[in-house]
Amino acid sequence: MSKPDVSIENISSKVRIEYPDFSTLPEPVREKFESLPTKVNFFRMLGYSAGAFIPVIDLTNAIFRDLTISDYHKELLVLLVAAHEDVAYEWEQHVSIAQVAGVRPDQFVAIAEGRLDDSAALKEDERVLLRFGQAILEGQGTGRAVQARAAALLA
Repeated sequence: MSKPDVSIENISSKVRIEYPDFSTLPEPVREKFESLPTKVNFFRMLGYSAGAFIPVIDLTNAIFRDLTISDYHKELLVLLVAAHEDVAYEWEQHVSIAQVAGVRPDQFVAIAEGRLDDSAALKEDERVLLRFGQAILEGQGTGRAVQARAAALLA
């Protein structure tokens, strides 16, 4: 990412958007919103499109909640994509989610700086997963050994 603020003291989300008042939205939308375990800003923004809210939440749950990969490993990959593609908004949105999932400050810094082989910040399985993700992002092939190790992590 281009010059993100990744100092350990400043890892936080800074996005500020006015969101709709869910108490004024249709009851099914309110109920779905209230049932969310985590109310990230993207979900709040969806309140502006009440007709799309429930289908998008259901799709999001199918994609993210029902995965076999752990939340921790998923967040490492989301941060990798955000850093690689220089998407500050995605990075900001996932800081708090990743922290809850167990990502440590030194890992945020290593990923943001592209230090995917940093053995002080990342365990071997994390480095394998991130190298696999990096190879996909860069359009490179991955060897069968890396694929097999990554597949074992995702199983």
